[in-house]
Amino acid sequence: MRFDYTLVEGWSGVTEKRAHALIKELPTCFRPLIVSDNSLTLDLELLYGARVDVVVRFKGFASLDRDHALYLDEQPLTETMEREVWLVASEKRMVYAQCIIPLTSIKKELLDALKKYEDEPLGRILMARKIPLVKDRLQIGIVRSLRVAVELGIDETTPMIARRYRLINRDASGDWIIKAGITEIFNPDILSTGNPL
Repeated sequence: MRFDYTLVEGWSGVTEKRAHALIKELPTCFRPLIVSDNSLTLDLELLYGARVDVVVRFKGFASLDRDHALYLDEQPLTETMEREVWLVASEKRMVYAQCIIPLTSIKKELLDALKKYEDEPLGRILMARKIPLVKDRLQIGIVRSLRVAVELGIDETTPMIARRYRLINRDASGDWIIKAGITEIFNPDILSTGNPL
């Protein structure tokens, strides 16, 4: 089963009123996590004092659909590399993440590294190569996802907070180092209890 979700409440930019309301409903310690510009891997490791690893659920190549093409400022059907993973700490599934990278918008050396170290979090791969993380178009929404619910063992109608953003960086000549679309769905347990481990 590939990545799937249904928006319960549409995507809102972090400066919009609805996004502020969603963030205020979260435990105080999680509010910075949702809007952070840092690597989510690093944020989770700092918050919980445990190493974050990935469990790969899908990896492969595909073509951009219209929605993702619009979001990434690319042409529909552009070839992409896609990866879907669970971010896991102390055997606890914390975040389900999808990464879509147009092959025209990534340096070959970085693409090769992503293929070689496919079991490493994207943030860790970028940090190891001293590639700054730049996020834009950060949006927050409420979703339902059959796949995520099944793997968490919760009711499939459970609403979950999610965010999406573009991860971007260019070199001095203006060529893309990376441009990726990231969607992350948070385990509702970690956001409601404030104590996932």
